[in-house]
Amino acid sequence: MQKEIKASVTSSLIWVILGSLGLLFLLFNLPSALQKNDTIGLVFSGIFGIILLGIVIAFGHLAIKAPQKIREKYQSIYERYPELTDQHQLIQEKALVKDDFNSLYLYRDALFLVKKRLLMPVYLDEIESITLKIEWVHAGNVKTKNFFLYTKNGKEQQKIGLGIIDPNKYQHLMAFFEKVLELRPDLVFQNEVESK
Repeated sequence: MQKEIKASVTSSLIWVILGSLGLLFLLFNLPSALQKNDTIGLVFSGIFGIILLGIVIAFGHLAIKAPQKIREKYQSIYERYPELTDQHQLIQEKALVKDDFNSLYLYRDALFLVKKRLLMPVYLDEIESITLKIEWVHAGNVKTKNFFLYTKNGKEQQKIGLGIIDPNKYQHLMAFFEKVLELRPDLVFQNEVESK
């Protein structure tokens, strides 16, 4: 949890510092523009100043709020599974069903996606169905097909990204959910990949 909080705060604070440096530059440039009656310089300084101020405020707010939300998320995990408080590796070690290839684990009554220092639980008793889908993802000029898990609880849906399509990844996912469904036959699993 502490590593995740630190990473979140660090990335937000970098933007706060860069925005603040930009504001300082504009602040020092403003008297020069005023002295020369440079209208264009004043207008652009004002526009960039407003943009940079917005960046500083937004990322400053994020740096303050993100640790609180991360703590709340982990606190709910620790209330449900007190043994994980100091030992996240128990998820991988004592999982009922493991898919190390996709970092998916069935630990007691929850599916955990473990990405580096991030734990993403899906509590099976709180969902009606899980759907595996393929969707296009745009990253700059690159367009790739990725696997996504959709969990549904009533009208509420959660989307979990599993990465770029790979035949091995798909085989491991199918083997994983086959074993999960043996343990939890009441869970509805829909495979929309086969229909594409």
